[in-house]
Amino acid sequence: TVFAVLNQLEWAALFVFIGIFFDFFDGLAARALNVQSEVGVQLDSLADVITSGLVPGIVMFQLLNMSQTGGWNTPFNHEVTDTMAWYGGKFTVVSLLGFVITLASAYRLAKFNVDENQVSSFVGLPTPANALMILSLPLILMYHNNDALNSIILNPWFLAGLTLLSAYLLNSPIK
Repeated sequence: TVFAVLNQLEWAALFVFIGIFFDFFDGLAARALNVQSEVGVQLDSLADVITSGLVPGIVMFQLLNMSQTGGWNTPFNHEVTDTMAWYGGKFTVVSLLGFVITLASAYRLAKFNVDENQVSSFVGLPTPANALMILSLPLILMYHNNDALNSIILNPWFLAGLTLLSAYLLNSPIK
């Protein structure tokens, strides 16, 4: 989360990928060792909200902000009077749309925890898959010098549409 806030999106992506990897195997290990508990389920969901919900929301916030301001931000100046400040400087209100991903992910995970129909299969897009999709965008920007692709990814309409689409898919009835 810290790396995403500080706009070090490459590092944020790396740690989310590691988190998703361990999230997959901790569930397998708990089932294999028969050490499942309700507290463990809730803690796993809390970790998932951070890894696969909050970080992608911050990354989308940063991308939306970048699409509006035209570049990566500078370090935060910690001035309390600057109400439109973020750890990267100024931001546009449209950038806040990125946090819809966080809210949709949290709702999806809460629904997953109480839904008896999701024991053997998922309903809706799993949060790790959504996180991988969102976190791939800054990596594409960093490692591909394709102006056409970059202009699509940094188009605020594309990012807003992708945000709303991912929020829908996370909570859709699609199996």
